[in-house]
Amino acid sequence: MPELHDIPSRDEVLQQLQHMLLSAIFKNAPNRAMLLVFVVERTLAKQRMTEDSIGKKLFPGYTKDASDDVRVTATHLRKSLTRYFASEGATDLVVIELPQGPSYRTRLPITRRRTSSADMNLDGHYLIAYGIATWL
Repeated sequence: MPELHDIPSRDEVLQQLQHMLLSAIFKNAPNRAMLLVFVVERTLAKQRMTEDSIGKKLFPGYTKDASDDVRVTATHLRKSLTRYFASEGATDLVVIELPQGPSYRTRLPITRRRTSSADMNLDGHYLIAYGIATWL
């Protein structure tokens, strides 16, 4: 069973983000990649996000009443994150999540977890869990 450890550093999270953006899953999905970058950067800066602020920043012509771009992209992003961490990112040290929920408020990092030596990857690094945002 994993033991609680410290949270990942800002640099670790940003390195993980860059690594993910180079993957086939995110290279071929620019809107999802753009939303992932926006959410991670805002979370690290401890800035509040709303569907409206995300829409206006990321989607030209966005209007709150006439567009579901943010919700649809967030749904696709969650699926992409699941696929990424089940395949290309299965051994990544930092896990970035976008949990589903009714709020647009960001959530601070959960924890870094240290696995048993049997669960460690070959170079002895640890699995790090990192909650990014609870919204939509």
